[in-house]
Amino acid sequence: MKTSFMRKFITVISALILFINLQAQTSPFRNVVDSNFVFGMQYFSEGPDAPNVQISLQGSSIKLELSNSVTSNNYGEFFNLIDTSIHNGNQFFLFQGYIVYQALNNTINPFTNYFDTSKMRLVGQSDIADNVDTLTNHYLDTLTANCDSALMVQGGNLGVQYIYLMNTDAFTGNAFQQGGTFCYYVFAYAHNGNKLGLNCNKAFPFLISRRMDQGFSIQAQCITFNPTAINEYQNELKLSFYPNPTDNNVYVKLEETTQEVRVDITNIQGQNQFEGNYTNINNLVVKTIDFPSGIYFATVTSEKASKTFKFIKK
Repeated sequence: MKTSFMRKFITVISALILFINLQAQTSPFRNVVDSNFVFGMQYFSEGPDAPNVQISLQGSSIKLELSNSVTSNNYGEFFNLIDTSIHNGNQFFLFQGYIVYQALNNTINPFTNYFDTSKMRLVGQSDIADNVDTLTNHYLDTLTANCDSALMVQGGNLGVQYIYLMNTDAFTGNAFQQGGTFCYYVFAYAHNGNKLGLNCNKAFPFLISRRMDQGFSIQAQCITFNPTAINEYQNELKLSFYPNPTDNNVYVKLEETTQEVRVDITNIQGQNQFEGNYTNINNLVVKTIDFPSGIYFATVTSEKASKTFKFIKK
């Protein structure tokens, strides 16, 4: 009786191990840590936790702000995962960047539909400026016995960005429809140029978020586009912001004198670069001559409205 039970148990465990290995081999998202075992079973390498996302309306745009909580394995963007199956060179997967997708709705599975442009559209990406850009994972397709490849990300090498402004619906190419609901997934990803796909012997350098911190599933962040709020922003704060790109100064010209105006400028990492408060003014100048070259966001706020501009300092 015990022998029969043990045989059945071993059969189930063997089938489970085979299933895990097949899943790893046929997916561009997950690979097993080949040389590491837990209770005799290979386990999956997990990517950096997806960031927390604050979603809001910003004028006629949708604004996403990213952060990592102290319980995240990527807090401070210090994610590092050792993969002992790598025998040639550095064994650590390290944080590399973020990817933002618009999803058709909040029921879309982001992994099974990652490459389906009818359900998921890439709308934002940023990464460390270190010349690591295009990352392609190679993996064994057990149905065809071929070593397939999947382009996972095309990096920009412009530095990590924490604020993303969406100005159009990625599925229509038009302005956001008033009253519509729009959903986004944000992933973190890691990189190791020495990792090879299981039984494929070709590069598997890209490791994506599979969860939020504390093990929670990745959720779509959705917002309803409020037409009343948008009209109020457009009617109450009319201004010009120039030049872009700039060398020494940026100028803000309001169409009418405003009692209280605040200007905040942050760099692409979300760090404060400038803040200023003004009263009874319709023209102002912000000196940018000492700003390091890069991408910045300037938010101009009045008593009742706010607008954000993206600009480049040469």
